[in-house]
Amino acid sequence: MTVGFILSQVLGVVALVLVSISYFTQKKHEFLILQTIANIFYAFAFLAQSVYMGCVLAFIAIFRAFIFYLYEKHEKTIPLLLAILFVVLYFVLGIVLFEAWYDFMPPLCYILCTIAFYIKNIKVTRYVMLFPNVCMGLYNVFVATYASALLDFVEMVAITCAIIKYKNGHTGIM
Repeated sequence: MTVGFILSQVLGVVALVLVSISYFTQKKHEFLILQTIANIFYAFAFLAQSVYMGCVLAFIAIFRAFIFYLYEKHEKTIPLLLAILFVVLYFVLGIVLFEAWYDFMPPLCYILCTIAFYIKNIKVTRYVMLFPNVCMGLYNVFVATYASALLDFVEMVAITCAIIKYKNGHTGIM
């Protein structure tokens, strides 16, 4: 095991905790700030493994989540053009950074996450976030960022638990 591999797994675990907590917030801006911080750890996990496709897209996700957070925090509508800009950016970078057959997965996931983050209703966001996590989890297995793969699968469990919790009318963090 290399230092990069071990570092990648540790960073992935930190991201896992932050992302899991994010789904149990009721306010969209709280969700987005936790996602922003988690993506920092996620990006460095990819970097530690020299997985540049995932790293570049995760760094863009940091800025996307933070910009969307600022709009939500100030109770302003995220401009559709801004969301489209991120979608196009992910698509173009997916083409430019494409190396292996599974490299279509990260751009697709980040595009779907952009759509989920754009949606104002946090309950709908939770549902939309399920598919990208399946896809990204598989990608992380292919590129040996196992803690990040675990993050994606635990995130699916957290999303499902949050969906069930808030569907039944519960409020609060836990």
